[in-house]
Amino acid sequence: MHAVHGDESTSSDAALAEAYHLLAAQGDTRVDTILRETLVIIDPLQNPDGRARFIANNRQGRSAVPDPEPAAIEHDEPWPGGRANHYLFDMNRDWLVLSQVETQGRVRVGREWNPQVVVDLHEMSGEATYYFAPPAEPANPYITPKQREWLTTFGRENARQFDSRGFAYFVREVFDAFYPGYGDSWPMHQGAIAMTYEQASPGGLAYRREDETILTYRAGVTRHFTAALTTMETAARNRERLLRDYLEYRAARWQKGSGPQCGNTSCRPVRIRLGSKGSAVCSRPRH
Repeated sequence: MHAVHGDESTSSDAALAEAYHLLAAQGDTRVDTILRETLVIIDPLQNPDGRARFIANNRQGRSAVPDPEPAAIEHDEPWPGGRANHYLFDMNRDWLVLSQVETQGRVRVGREWNPQVVVDLHEMSGEATYYFAPPAEPANPYITPKQREWLTTFGRENARQFDSRGFAYFVREVFDAFYPGYGDSWPMHQGAIAMTYEQASPGGLAYRREDETILTYRAGVTRHFTAALTTMETAARNRERLLRDYLEYRAARWQKGSGPQCGNTSCRPVRIRLGSKGSAVCSRPRH
C-alpha cells in the first residue's frame, strides 16, 4: 500500500517502478522467484485527493529548477495540506473504526484476497533516513510471537540489502505497532505479517539537510523500491512457512468460535491443512 498520506509522494512512484520491474525485468532471478511463488497486489495511491492538493501546492511554488532550501516556498504546504483525505481525515488512524470509504474498500479487498504479507509505505522527516520493521516497543499484545519473529526476519533481509547498497536505515526507535488503527494494524490482526516502511521526505524534488547533503526525490523512490522488492522476494522464498503460520493463526481464531464468518459461538473449529503444493485445504464439520 502506497501514499495513505497524499503529501508522502515518493511511495507512489515507487509503486510504478515495482509494477514495471515485475512485468518487464529480464534475467532477474529475484523477479522470477516472486512471480512464480507469490501473487503481488499493488495499491499505488491510497489518498488521491491529498496527493492532488500536495502536487498543486508544490507546482505553484516550484521554480525553474528544484530549490532544496527548507525555507523555499515549494516546501511550504499550506492548510489543509495533503496528509488527509477529501474529508480531512487521517486515514492511517482509521483502521479501527473504518469510517472512511477508502478504508472500507481496502478492508473488502483484504477479506477477498487474505494477504499473508502487507507493507504500508510512508514518508517521515527529511532529516531522517529509512525505517523498516521490527517496530518500537511496546507491541500490541495481540501480535503473536510468530508474527514478531517474521517482523525480525523481514527486517534482517531489508538490512542486508540496504547494507549492500550503502543506504542508511534504522529500526525500532520510533514507530510502534501498538495502536490497532494503523494501516498495518488491521492486516496484522487478521493474521498477516504487516509492516510500515518510512522514507525520509524531500518534500518535493530536493531537500537540503542540516548536514548539507541533498536528499532527492529519486533517492526516496529508489529506497522504497528496494525495500518493497526485498520484501516480495523474502515472502516468495518463505511462501510455505508464511502460509502455514497464517493458516494456524486463522484456525486458532476459529477454534475460539469468534471467526468473522462463524455467526455464533457454537461454530465448530475449522480443519486446515496444506495440499501437496502448499495450497490451503479447509473444511469445517457440519453441526
